[in-house]
Amino acid sequence: MFKKYLELFISFFKIGAFTIGSGYAMIPLIEVEVVNKKKWIEEEEFVDMLSLAQSCPGAISLNIAVFVGFRLAGFFGGLITIVSVILAPVLVVLFISMFLIETKDNPVVIKVLKGLKPAICSLMIYTLFSFIKKAKTISKMFKYVIIAAAVTFCVIKLSITPILFIIAAPIVSISFFMIRERIEAKKGKKANIDGDKDDDDGEFLE
Repeated sequence: MFKKYLELFISFFKIGAFTIGSGYAMIPLIEVEVVNKKKWIEEEEFVDMLSLAQSCPGAISLNIAVFVGFRLAGFFGGLITIVSVILAPVLVVLFISMFLIETKDNPVVIKVLKGLKPAICSLMIYTLFSFIKKAKTISKMFKYVIIAAAVTFCVIKLSITPILFIIAAPIVSISFFMIRERIEAKKGKKANIDGDKDDDDGEFLE
C-alpha cells in the first residue's frame, strides 16, 4: 500500500507542478496520467468523476484529485492526492512571490507570461474537444453542443447566474434517469407477465 501512496504522491505532485492556468488546464494532465499512462481508471469512469467534480463546490482540479485518490486508495489516498497536487503550486508561488515585485516589469518576464496564455487556452480547448469526442455518437455530440451553447447564451446574453445551472443540472439529470428506470422496469414487468401468460397457454394446449 505504501508503494501505491508514493505513486499517487509523485503523479499528482508532477501534475500540480506543471499545470499553469485554471483547474480546467489540469484536466488533460490528470487524464493522461491516470487513464492513459497508469491505467488506474477507465475512461468512462474518469468522465463520471469529472462530472461529479464539477457539480461539487471547490476547485475542479482538487475535487477530481480527491475522487481519484479515494477511488484508488481510500481516505488516505484522497488525502495524499490533494496534498500533493497543492504542494507544488504553493512552493512555486512562494518562490515567485519573493522575486515578482522586483521582476514584474522585466521584459523577459512579461514575454514569458504572454507566451503562457495561448498554451493555457490550448489545454482548455483540448479539454472541450476531448469531452465532445467521448460522446462517441453523433446524436450525443450534437446534444452536448446544443446544451453548452444554450447555457452559454443564457449566461452571457440573458445574465442568468451560472449557479442556477449548477444546481439544476444534477436535479434534472437524476429525475430523468429515475423516470427512465421506472419506465424500463414497468416494461420489463409487463414483458414478464406476457411471457408467463404465453407459457400458461402453451401448457393448457398441451
